[in-house]
Amino acid sequence: MDLSHAEAVPAPLREHYLAEGYWNAVALRDGVESVAAATPDRVAVIDGGAVWTYRALEERVSSAVGFLRARGARCGTAVVVVTPITVAGVVAFLAVLRTGAVAMMLDRRCGRADVELAARHDDVRLVLSAADFAAGADLARTGRPVAHLDDLVAAATPDRDWAEPDPEQPAAVLFTSGSTSRPKGVVHSLNTLRAGGFNWGHPLIAGPDDIAYVASPLASVTGLIQTLRMLECGGALLLDDRFAPAASLARLCANGASLIGSPPIIVEELIRQAVAEDRPELPVRAIALGGAMVRGRCCSWRWAGTRSAPSACTARRKCRAPRRRPSATRARRGCATRESLLPVQSCASTATGRVS
Repeated sequence: MDLSHAEAVPAPLREHYLAEGYWNAVALRDGVESVAAATPDRVAVIDGGAVWTYRALEERVSSAVGFLRARGARCGTAVVVVTPITVAGVVAFLAVLRTGAVAMMLDRRCGRADVELAARHDDVRLVLSAADFAAGADLARTGRPVAHLDDLVAAATPDRDWAEPDPEQPAAVLFTSGSTSRPKGVVHSLNTLRAGGFNWGHPLIAGPDDIAYVASPLASVTGLIQTLRMLECGGALLLDDRFAPAASLARLCANGASLIGSPPIIVEELIRQAVAEDRPELPVRAIALGGAMVRGRCCSWRWAGTRSAPSACTARRKCRAPRRRPSATRARRGCATRESLLPVQSCASTATGRVS
């Protein structure tokens, strides 16, 4: 796919990232495939009432690779993915990466004009979306072949004979209007997505015992970096496509989500609902907020964590207003920006947050 007009990361910065091991240090097969081989029954994704193990996810992704390659997806091409926050979207994104194509991500709330903007590139081979979206937006008028996410997930011919893509080449395009109100594409490589995932997950000590609650669209950088980070470290994703405070809080608690990386308004609504329900504690041990200030009322809530250890201890402290520190690094045409991080609780992944 011709993205030669996009600005490259400055050479000195690139060399620094390579020297420090931030880039080119991980292969795609070190993620889902590796975890599935070592611990196939470990939970990977929770979507609605469905629980997907790493074995099931790897099987669906490998079959989706065959589905996409049969339709022309390969290195140098692109696939437009219009997706809700569901396991089908996760499978689609991971499969497109493994074909070597560029995933042009759009949220389910977009319109046909957004799809047409993405699909106008000559290298686009396919548009993927839910069947109802394809019909409602009349995607046939984009002039590109259209396939449905359900058919992708139901594909039954696995293809594991794919070559590792170059992590420095474009892997995903995210569309944003920014401050100009004009849509533009933000180009990410696997390296920049993983750098963002590291900067999000490292301060939170995100690991294989964590479940990350994801209410950020998979077409956003926050959604993608959490997806890659958690699935490459053997953790799990709790997906929430239709946020509703009461129902979402119930699912978060029932599934034991330990991390939240959603917009501040979602965090506030969850905590407000917990207070309204007089819940004494939440399973969440850490919250990452990107690019926004936290309202004073949210900061006034206190959280405590109980570490499961031979000598159990309890830590209690007030939430503090966020200070600028490394978090999800976003590369916009090669330029890195930083987002703020608010650590609500930094105990081990077995900690329980209490609302008071």
